[in-house]
Amino acid sequence: GSWAHDGPARVELFDASGRIARAIWRGAARAGAWRVEADLAGLAPGVYLLRAEQGGARRVRRLVVLR
Repeated sequence: GSWAHDGPARVELFDASGRIARAIWRGAARAGAWRVEADLAGLAPGVYLLRAEQGGARRVRRLVVLR
């Protein structure tokens, strides 16, 4: 993904009930391409939504955890 502007950003993982399963990353982000690595150990198998937000922009991707 990429950010359009510099500013605060966050990446969170939500379970099927809409609850935050894990706060992946929060902090200042620079404009441009980005990559976030996350440790998903301990998450139950299932479908999750990965949401990235910064400067009013939001991107959501589906993530499937298999064991």
